[in-house]
Amino acid sequence: MITEDKPEALSFVLGANEAYFPGLLATICSTLIFLETKRPVEIFIFDGGVEAESKQLLEKRSVSLNPEVDIHWLEADLSPFQSLLPLNGNFMAYVRLLIPDLIDRSRVIWIDSDLLVLRDIAPLGDLSLEGLFAGACLESSIVTLENDISNLDELGISGDAPYFNSGVLIMNLDALRDFDFTRKTLQYLYDNHGQYCWHDQSAINVILYQNILKLPSCWNTLSTSLASEPDSVANDSSIVYHFLQRPKPWQRYEGDYFAKLLYQLFNSLECHLPEMSTLHNRTQALKWRFPRMAAFYFRMRVLLSYNDKQREMNLDFLKTWKRNVRQVDFVKSHRASYLSQVERFKNALRELT
Repeated sequence: MITEDKPEALSFVLGANEAYFPGLLATICSTLIFLETKRPVEIFIFDGGVEAESKQLLEKRSVSLNPEVDIHWLEADLSPFQSLLPLNGNFMAYVRLLIPDLIDRSRVIWIDSDLLVLRDIAPLGDLSLEGLFAGACLESSIVTLENDISNLDELGISGDAPYFNSGVLIMNLDALRDFDFTRKTLQYLYDNHGQYCWHDQSAINVILYQNILKLPSCWNTLSTSLASEPDSVANDSSIVYHFLQRPKPWQRYEGDYFAKLLYQLFNSLECHLPEMSTLHNRTQALKWRFPRMAAFYFRMRVLLSYNDKQREMNLDFLKTWKRNVRQVDFVKSHRASYLSQVERFKNALRELT
């Protein structure tokens, strides 16, 4: 167990493997860029196979942004999860269930490794949980527990209970240890195979039923809500943006508002993205440059489809590129907001480039 007498430290916890390293780097560096606190800052990272060169880059960039930051690499023991369903081919998502037993702190903030932080998140460290065990934002695409858990009656839980996304999770570790959180969440997952959809997030929502404080959505703005609530960008209300959908922007080129900000950050951090040079991603970037042509292409494919299955597939592509046209138009219409955020990144990172 990690033990240090730093009760006043602002502690963040993340987990990643090498495939998610670009997201890890962007999440940590964008957090440090805007962090305004006099408290010591420490970052715990569950290491799922991050390469030594990547670790050196992350530590170099982090210390440049905050010379006092302490980074702790933790071995990710994934053996308790081998009988569970993997997420994207691995078990790293489950490590947050182990935090109360492995990190000797009173309170930490778990943040997923696919976030872009746009403003100061230090206030989360002082936010009152009102006697509850955790704090999180609602999951806008799932909404209620009944959309994830199929045996709620058996568990004695109301189906219309709010459902939380665990990408940004304030954790009262003292309370969670007393509650035996780690054992209870693992036991739930073992005993309820086939009754839940979203892995560790399902367990967190079930075991912490009525013990999670609802945070304003600005602390974890989900990418699934971008199409329906784009004006949150213009109003500068998003503090943390979550690239929830897959593939991630460092795996497949995207041209929406937040992806473009992410690429600007990668450029400033001198983080090379080899996936972006593949033929597929060069073609994807070209489509984003001329989205109306892409939409027209798929409209023609719909008209020329020779069976229902192909027509349905092409209709899905057409819907996607119609949505992408709106995203490109949105970036253009809010160019001042976009350039302002880019300038914030550049100013903070000027000493690194």
